[in-house]
Amino acid sequence: MQRIKRVNPNISKVMDDIDAIYALTSDVATHPLIRPVFDESCKSLIDLFNTYWYETYEVDYTNITYDSLPTNYNKNMILSFSGGKDSIASAIKWRDAGYNVYLYHMKKINRSFSDEWESAQRCAELLNMPIFFDEISYSGKHMWMEHPMKNMIIANGALSYGIREGISTNIAFGNYTTSVLVDNPFDRCAGDCMDMWEKYEHIIQRVLPDFKIHCNLSNMNETLDIVSEHKDLYENSHSCLCRHSLRPYRNNWVKEKFGIVLPRLRCGSCYKCAVEYIYMADHDKMPFNEAYYKYCLNQLLKVMINENVYPRNVYGIWEHFMLYDISESKIYDQMDNVAVLLGGIKWL
Repeated sequence: MQRIKRVNPNISKVMDDIDAIYALTSDVATHPLIRPVFDESCKSLIDLFNTYWYETYEVDYTNITYDSLPTNYNKNMILSFSGGKDSIASAIKWRDAGYNVYLYHMKKINRSFSDEWESAQRCAELLNMPIFFDEISYSGKHMWMEHPMKNMIIANGALSYGIREGISTNIAFGNYTTSVLVDNPFDRCAGDCMDMWEKYEHIIQRVLPDFKIHCNLSNMNETLDIVSEHKDLYENSHSCLCRHSLRPYRNNWVKEKFGIVLPRLRCGSCYKCAVEYIYMADHDKMPFNEAYYKYCLNQLLKVMINENVYPRNVYGIWEHFMLYDISESKIYDQMDNVAVLLGGIKWL
């Protein structure tokens, strides 16, 4: 059976309940037999599962008395910090708003990115912000590489850290306020969606009535605008979906094929890298390379097709991934003449 082990235990039983839901819903062996018994405070999250899974959960409405916990310290913010672009942009924005920012990183939560903590450490030093490294380990086999509830487990750890150290119960994530839950959250990673956060808040507010998750970024454009002004942070940010062992080879392949130099922690081929380059090139923050630009659009189309989304033309790709007007594209004058990849036909 799936199990979670923490180096630093949660401060409250309600957080252990969330960890238990995460473990049970991740486990291949127990998933078909799930009948968890949880406190009423978890009902909103269980209702979300019922809506999308069409399974019946048996909930025991047991009254549990929790110890009183500290109230917020208004100018301290604990930020879940991955070392990626979004968390860096969020840290800068909170700092510039006058907050004392404390960074929290949970090691081993992302099994495929075992070097993520190193990027978080480098960026924390560049930001001159204190960082706390927590650690978690699993036994058993996960159903998802990216579990929809992953960020809730991180929030549990960050909140427990803030209470133990007497810092704050203000918890922040580098999520976008425009993020919404799309279709079934268990078909793909939905942990960054705002309505998932609302479910988490409802649970934690059972013991902390004034608790709230803070997200101060509106969308990807704001992230890239902020981070691109800080070259050292951008170069050291960890924002790529490729396994760290393969990333250098993909990065070098892009350099040799297209003659473009990407930050060393980018593969240059995943959808995150593709969206990032297109934005940076269109806004004159990286050199424009037409062949690589079209290759990135090609990669985005492949992602859409893998998700069973088939755009009729390049405008469909733009609407799916990009959050600024297509007229700002460096190849806007070519859009109507570009043959879109469908049915195995290639652009390049």
